[in-house]
Amino acid sequence: ALPIYAPAEQGTDGDQSFTVGDACMSDCRATMCGDPNGNRVINVTDALLVLRSAIGVFPCAAEVCDVNGDGTVNSSDGLVLLKISVGQPVSTNCPR
Repeated sequence: ALPIYAPAEQGTDGDQSFTVGDACMSDCRATMCGDPNGNRVINVTDALLVLRSAIGVFPCAAEVCDVNGDGTVNSSDGLVLLKISVGQPVSTNCPR
């Protein structure tokens, strides 16, 4: 099953704007685990953003991009999102 958004007022990044990779949406809801672009759909674009984060060229909150919950954002997280984006039954385990 795909992860769901947390209830309102769950975001904690200290502002009321959303930038790709932020832990919180502009309405203070937590960004969905594995959805750094915030469009509520996990797809290959999210996997690419996570892979870019893994090599240090894109900032992404661990609550969003550490989808396997191992404490780091790495290529394994990108692989999880690629599998989800093609419909394989994989779950996420973001640190929240």
